[in-house]
Amino acid sequence: MTDTPAPMPGEEAVAQWLAAQQDDLTDGLAPFLDVEAGLHEVEVYACHNDLVHGLGQVLDVEAGLAAILPSPAFPPGSATTNDCDAAGHMPIRTVDDITPRMRLTLRSHPVTMLSIFGGFLTRVVELTRALDHAPNLGHAYDRPINNVLALDLHSALTRVRNRARALDLDLAQDLDRVLRSGFEEDLYMALTSDRERGRERDLGVASARARKLARDLALVLRDALTRERGYVYRDSVRDHALDRVLDCARTRDRDLATDLAVALHDALDHDLDRARDCALALSHCLDRTVSSSLGLEGTEGLSGALLEGVLDDFTGADLRGLGLTDLHLVGMRWSSGTRWPQHIDREWLSRRSRETPPGSGIFTVLRPRPGSGGVRGGSPVPVW
Repeated sequence: MTDTPAPMPGEEAVAQWLAAQQDDLTDGLAPFLDVEAGLHEVEVYACHNDLVHGLGQVLDVEAGLAAILPSPAFPPGSATTNDCDAAGHMPIRTVDDITPRMRLTLRSHPVTMLSIFGGFLTRVVELTRALDHAPNLGHAYDRPINNVLALDLHSALTRVRNRARALDLDLAQDLDRVLRSGFEEDLYMALTSDRERGRERDLGVASARARKLARDLALVLRDALTRERGYVYRDSVRDHALDRVLDCARTRDRDLATDLAVALHDALDHDLDRARDCALALSHCLDRTVSSSLGLEGTEGLSGALLEGVLDDFTGADLRGLGLTDLHLVGMRWSSGTRWPQHIDREWLSRRSRETPPGSGIFTVLRPRPGSGGVRGGSPVPVW
């Protein structure tokens, strides 16, 4: 008879077997890993860029900001009513074209604060990156790690080396003590026994035995001295080996600490770069929103100019034709060349202002105390 080969399993059987193995593997991993959560996290991370890119096509950022931030109510004849065109936009092209009347309007506009926030966030991230890339600053990361690890390793190896020395020294002393004490006792007993028997009886045998014991003792002492020298030599060799191990450990420790510091520094750089990109993207988006809302044709330098306080600069400006009664004046910078409306009390305004910096001739309006106001002809005029 000839052996008949076993039939090959069909595709359906193989598929069922693989499915059963897959179920067993999933059941075995279930107590330790959440496979579904891991797959979901991987899918979310993989689709993050597509999701962010798709939001710009689905969401209307300008309409959302307009719905979240209500438009401020201005009285008839105010700067907003006078300066807006038929489409509701400010007829300005760049930040340099902003007139004093427009600045008063923009200072109270909620969208302006969004642009200022975007510029501030960008500068914070840039400052953090500048500090991180400052000369010799990156080397500060590996010093504490290297010092701590090296000291711990040195202490541990020192304890091991001292313990080895103590064990070898105790063993050498014990062996030497036993050998010396045993032969001295034998020699003493032999000599005493010979004296008791008398010199006249077998002095030659006693002398020969004493000489033999003396030779044996000399040999033992020589062996003990040789062993002691061997202990010292092995101890010095062991110390040298331990020193080399310690040097290698220190070198390895420095390499590991350096690699760790570089990895941490690279990770920090990557995070700072991502934060900077996000801050710049947010700032540009807010600048475009502000430009669209205010009718600006360009956004170059908008958030930076707003952050620098361009809307608060009224030095030498002519404000006589503006109704400042309902406008917020806190934070405005003015000078002796600034011309105010007749209902503003200059003396009261001077008392509520501070020269910044001293001697510059430029004053900043401070927040007034409760119940205070500009007074002219007995009629209080609020500063906002």
